[in-house]
Amino acid sequence: MLDALGTRANKSLEYVENGIWHRQFVLNGKPGHVAVAHLPERNGVAVTIRFPEVQALSTIVTRVKRVFDLDADISTTGSHLSSDPELAPLIAKRPGLRTPGDWNSRLSLNITGPPAWRPWSAYATEHLRMASV
Repeated sequence: MLDALGTRANKSLEYVENGIWHRQFVLNGKPGHVAVAHLPERNGVAVTIRFPEVQALSTIVTRVKRVFDLDADISTTGSHLSSDPELAPLIAKRPGLRTPGDWNSRLSLNITGPPAWRPWSAYATEHLRMASV
């Protein structure tokens, strides 16, 4: 995830340093900063938010969750994708792989294909991309 975020980062707003993703932002006309570190031993992340208005906390957390795909049902996604013979070994190799989202919008990928495929398209794309690395 951090590699993908670092590759696509708008360097004036976000960057990855020492395994931590950093993002500068402006919300309600005020500047802020968020830092997210992966905690593999806890199967989680540590999020540090610096912003002067506590009322904005839920908005900022929602954006962090979107960027790190934290609301995804990875178990269901993996189960569906594993039924494809080409994807099954990739899912087994990287269970729980998530797709990076965008800070400002709900979708960061141009997803095409039949509607039934769209919910899993981003995950399949990320597994195929990681397999070619």
